[in-house]
Amino acid sequence: MKIQTFSIVVGDERCNAKCPYCVAKMTPDTNVSDVDTINIRNFKKACRFAQINNISTVLLTGKGEPTLFPEQINTYLSIMQPYDFPFIELQTNGIKIEENPDLLKTWSLMGLSTICISCVHFAKEKNREIYGKNYPALPIIINQATEAGLSVRLSCIMVKDYVDHWEEVRVFAETAKALGIEQLTFRPVTVPDYVSGGDQEKAKEVANWVKKNSVKNYDLTIIKHHLNGEGTELLKLMHGAVVYDYEGQNVCLTNCLTRSTNEEEIRQLIFYPNGRIAYDWVYEGATLL
Repeated sequence: MKIQTFSIVVGDERCNAKCPYCVAKMTPDTNVSDVDTINIRNFKKACRFAQINNISTVLLTGKGEPTLFPEQINTYLSIMQPYDFPFIELQTNGIKIEENPDLLKTWSLMGLSTICISCVHFAKEKNREIYGKNYPALPIIINQATEAGLSVRLSCIMVKDYVDHWEEVRVFAETAKALGIEQLTFRPVTVPDYVSGGDQEKAKEVANWVKKNSVKNYDLTIIKHHLNGEGTELLKLMHGAVVYDYEGQNVCLTNCLTRSTNEEEIRQLIFYPNGRIAYDWVYEGATLL
């Protein structure tokens, strides 16, 4: 079986940002409320399953903000060390990192290789409109990660009136290169096929916001056209994601899909603290253990 990423859920749904497109509000909570307990037995099984399926990338992520639960991150990193996964990444909005940069130094020594910073723009003011007033300036977080010996990926969620046309993508790529960013990913904001959050009213509210503020398919086509014409295709990943070299900057254009009808491949192996091992964020029936 081919598996692209081993995703590990850290903590619960608590978050220090206010993203109006929050995907956690549109997907099941899957019992992430008991943050003090990790099912160690099942986690080791998930690690072994990931290992024998040659997974190269582990992603520490969450239904909320992972860095609000540093001790759980410590536990995960400690248990994973014998499995020697080549790349271990942490997805974060960066707010907590700016407040305590020593976290990155500790996690780097424990095997973390990459910090994936969520954003909607390269300008601090634009990011603060979406994430909240505490969102840091990207150069600060990037410098902290570099000092800790980590690689940096900027994961830009494409939203109407933020990054929604080729010109913004082009300037973002130039900015990322100037900042020394190893990887830059663009992912248009989307609504899951099945909106199933614990609070259905809130889930529908978020889904409606996304529908009103999504990037037009026409503009996505233009962006892809420019990358194909002016960049060099380097790699095709599962589910249509494409990695380009654009004027020396690594740029990936991808989507938020998690499923494949190919029985020989799944995009993500997902571990929840309660011990559930799944392969889809939306459908509770997508359970392995």
